[in-house]
Amino acid sequence: MAPAVSIGVKKYSDVLKKDLLGSCQYLQNRGLHVELSESTAGKLTFFSLRLKHGARLEQLKSFLADLLAETIMQHWEYLLLSDIIREQFYYFTAEEKQVILRQALQYINHGQGESEGYRLYRLRRKELILSRLQEYLQSNDDLVLDGFIRFRLKEYVSELKEAADKAVDDFLLEKEYNEFVQLLRYFVEMQEPRVSLVHVLIMPNGAFKLYDRHYRNINSEFLEGLMVELTSSEISYEDLLISALVSLAPEQIVFHTGRREVPSYLLETMKSVFWQRVGQCTGCQFCTPPEKE
Repeated sequence: MAPAVSIGVKKYSDVLKKDLLGSCQYLQNRGLHVELSESTAGKLTFFSLRLKHGARLEQLKSFLADLLAETIMQHWEYLLLSDIIREQFYYFTAEEKQVILRQALQYINHGQGESEGYRLYRLRRKELILSRLQEYLQSNDDLVLDGFIRFRLKEYVSELKEAADKAVDDFLLEKEYNEFVQLLRYFVEMQEPRVSLVHVLIMPNGAFKLYDRHYRNINSEFLEGLMVELTSSEISYEDLLISALVSLAPEQIVFHTGRREVPSYLLETMKSVFWQRVGQCTGCQFCTPPEKE
């Protein structure tokens, strides 16, 4: 009987069949004649690839290993991450799980598209899967893909689990941040503005000064108390600034930055809390000191 290799799968049998048919044609064009047959056993679909005309089995196995490595990454990776998130983080809603899944895919791929990071990390994962497939097929002619992934690709599956864990951490942090912003927005909307306009001057060391519409320094016992809190705790200048502005609830806020840049996350938070009240100046006399001769 002619030598053959058998591949069994529970899912994506139609996808694998399409890939195998294309591969058989590709091999035939290069003089390696392969006959593909299909059968079922319970929930498994088996595809047998039988060599004809005395071709070498090692050639077929080498080609199959590369094809299956691609198939795992293109199709099973998404399925595996979905299963991990569904089983380990069952308490999230279906919509939340989809958000986590998208973030986990970003992690495992280190971005998407044609970036250098994406290509490098994808190649590294493929090499890991490929080496395990080649090792297994050296001494076996039958392979059930689902079981192979579970028992022979534990390191690969562990990477997927780690990506899911990171995605959940990011999701919870963002959720906590959004709840915090909503609370601050509620405080701002519920109180009457204490001032009509606040100019915020960001200092080179990250500290800030607040001025009213007439460019007079804003001082109050509240702000002095916040400064005392800053020196006696780990609160950041950014947290202090947000607390001060929420307390003042101004009708308009103008950031003066000069040649410096306001941290993007700070501006995003301010705009989320104060909506359209936030503006930015990048070059007035107030925030740009004269050039030294």
